[in-house]
Amino acid sequence: MTEPTSEAGQRLLSAALGLFAELGYDQTPGQLVADVAGLPVASIRTEFGGKRELYLAVIKHVHEEEQALLDRMTATYTHDAAGIHRLIDQYFDHFVDHPREAALWMQRRMHDAADLRDIERLYSSPQIHAVSQLTADLVRPDIDMELVIWGIVWSVQTFVYGGIPDLDGGRSSTSDRRAVARFRRHLHTSIGPLLRDDTHA
Repeated sequence: MTEPTSEAGQRLLSAALGLFAELGYDQTPGQLVADVAGLPVASIRTEFGGKRELYLAVIKHVHEEEQALLDRMTATYTHDAAGIHRLIDQYFDHFVDHPREAALWMQRRMHDAADLRDIERLYSSPQIHAVSQLTADLVRPDIDMELVIWGIVWSVQTFVYGGIPDLDGGRSSTSDRRAVARFRRHLHTSIGPLLRDDTHA
């Protein structure tokens, strides 16, 4: 499905993204999406065909945002350690700025909309594979770069979604600059030891 062009379609898409990210697809009735969008529930069928199709449109919208990010990342990539660190910064910054996207993927990992099984195969996995192919020869030969990339994806999205628990029972988040800087340092220091000796920073 293409990006909706009508005002009603855009309102439904935005409302659905927020609700599917916060509550999950399975726990979000179509009526709630329509209420948040300020539209009659029948508009979901009119604009998208149904709640399932609306969810797929949300996923496709998020994928297109992330594909645009990947295109920007590869356009500025240099085949060295600095290039890998730049990729990490660009990816992390995107999700700090787009927390609903991180939350949507977290819902998927908690088996939300589990009957829609092809989403990761169609959208996430090809992007992960592309980045791992781009960077694989910069890491030690014993390193599985595809799993490294998946680990970065999971940790970034988990941090953006849930923050870092502290000893006082609180939880830092992306609104805390020190927490963001701390997590960014962690990402960079984690990748450093995986690089080949002849990969120069």
